[in-house]
Amino acid sequence: MLPRSTRSKSITLGDFHADLAEFAARAEQHATVGDAETFGGKPWVWIEHAGRRSYLNADTTADAVDVYLGLRDAAGGELDWSVVPNRAGRMNKVAFGPDQLVIPGFYLYFD
Repeated sequence: MLPRSTRSKSITLGDFHADLAEFAARAEQHATVGDAETFGGKPWVWIEHAGRRSYLNADTTADAVDVYLGLRDAAGGELDWSVVPNRAGRMNKVAFGPDQLVIPGFYLYFD
């Protein structure tokens, strides 16, 4: 699992990436970043990035983390984040890169 953070004690983007890389290196294929049984669909990690706060839900999968890290690496470490509608139509889902890619299983949202 990733170390848990709170809204009031969010982590930096650099720490987020370091934690994701460590998690990806040791996670089993169907692992989640947090306690998905208890906290699935709820914030597990809070991140402060580009003047905005965002959160990654506990049920984010190891496979999705691998995809995210691959996109970040392909972008030279500087992956643009933008906002798109979530499944309910609320504008808070984070998408990545110039094509605003949404990664299945990567549940990252703007606060």
